[in-house]
Amino acid sequence: MKKICLILTLAVVTTALSSDLRAQNVGRLWKPRRVEKGVSLAFSGATTWFITEFYRIYLPLRPGSGWCAEFGYRWNRWLQTYATATYTEHEPRSWWQWSGKYGFLAVELKAVVPLVRWRRVRPAAVFGYGKAVLKGEQEELLGHTLSTGVLVEYFLTRRWTLGAEALVRYIDYTSVQYRVPGVRLSYGTVNGSHSVLLWLRLALHLGRI
Repeated sequence: MKKICLILTLAVVTTALSSDLRAQNVGRLWKPRRVEKGVSLAFSGATTWFITEFYRIYLPLRPGSGWCAEFGYRWNRWLQTYATATYTEHEPRSWWQWSGKYGFLAVELKAVVPLVRWRRVRPAAVFGYGKAVLKGEQEELLGHTLSTGVLVEYFLTRRWTLGAEALVRYIDYTSVQYRVPGVRLSYGTVNGSHSVLLWLRLALHLGRI
């Protein structure tokens, strides 16, 4: 009788343990994947090239360099948003009658959409909208910006990335009151588009990776 009770007890314990193990395995199998979330900080060098006729005829400026600072939030693996500020300085071309430096500042909200993660490399599509100002000794121009481009990041560590970003930025300078020798554009709209390269973009990603 004792042997029968012992055998039954061992059978019950074994069944309970096996059921618990199966439940744990199922829990592991169906456990949802961690969602990537957190704050990201980025800083990079910036170079701007002006690509429209306005900059070649009415305000001929040379390409210039500066910096870009970004503060963003990663909502999940496929969407990031950033508030960015990009500043570059430019000089008129040698044949232009005016002198002095021009500063260009663009403040934008950007959406970054990662396309794929291949080993340590992560390319992404970038879309932005904001405002910009081009200011010099002779004139000040204000406009709205619309940007699109590509960002490529390389993960140095789990949290640090090094990358580069190429953008084409469309700018609509509205209500222009711009004077050139013998010409005046008053209350017009000017296409002030240009291209931007953000180089050595060093970013720190906090939170869940």
